[in-house]
Amino acid sequence: MGLFKYIVVCLISMYTIVSSTELRDNKAFTVQVSGHGPSMFLIPGATCSAEVWQQTISAFNNRYTIHAFTLAGYAGVPPLQGDTVLPRIKKALTSYIKAHWTKNSVLVGHSIGGFLSLWMTAENPHLVDRLIVVDAVPFLPALRNPEMSEQKARSAFVQYKDYYVHLDSAEKRATQNMVLQGMIADEKARRRVLETSILSDPKTMGITMYELLTRDLRDEIVKIRIPVQLITSWDESMDSMNGLTRKQKIGMYKQQYRGIESIQIHCIDNARHFVMLDQPEHFVKTVDGFLTAEIGQ
Repeated sequence: MGLFKYIVVCLISMYTIVSSTELRDNKAFTVQVSGHGPSMFLIPGATCSAEVWQQTISAFNNRYTIHAFTLAGYAGVPPLQGDTVLPRIKKALTSYIKAHWTKNSVLVGHSIGGFLSLWMTAENPHLVDRLIVVDAVPFLPALRNPEMSEQKARSAFVQYKDYYVHLDSAEKRATQNMVLQGMIADEKARRRVLETSILSDPKTMGITMYELLTRDLRDEIVKIRIPVQLITSWDESMDSMNGLTRKQKIGMYKQQYRGIESIQIHCIDNARHFVMLDQPEHFVKTVDGFLTAEIGQ
């Protein structure tokens, strides 16, 4: 699999809507709030809506007040204007989380949402009490090319900025369908995700992909001192096709996260990038184990 296809398959994510209140903050996102208890903040991946977390919300909203986001430009939410997106979303999310912080708060981010979560907690060590990153890394291009740098990435991936803008609706659907084939094993979930994915703003999709691919957080995450759980996945048919063994894949993630001393890495089998959709019960059990463990364990 070429680097372009690998990165796209590692990246794009999405879904539909969830429950109740509270609207946009500075137009950088919408947020839906449900449940009661300490704050749990859920950030989905690229092209995703909050409903990607539906089963997670159902499992935890009797113990947490859940804030589930949909980011600007994704899943039908109006896009931000301008040529910079992720830094502005990060700033707005940070302000919102600070305003809704509680003791025993937890931040959960999938894919590009996981990248944003790493970025925010590196810059704000006391933003939340625990962090869960779902199948995301601090510098995606270096997974397959250890020699990659931000400078090289800016040159290598500049075409991503406009990639989706030039696709017509049929091409966009076909591209997203191909991408999601490698990201979700469950066919029913994949079809639902596709229908939301194609609602995303093409310019936002390209810019956020470029911004993700050209920012290296590996040196910044050493500032993270709270307990961190990384949840990734292993799918024999998909990952072996990419030339990886399970041990090699976990080793690649360990290398990316070597700067965080407090990290726990958990790999869920028979799942792809959308771990929480392919193995929802195992995912919830893994998250629950991390949330109920004593700090320092």
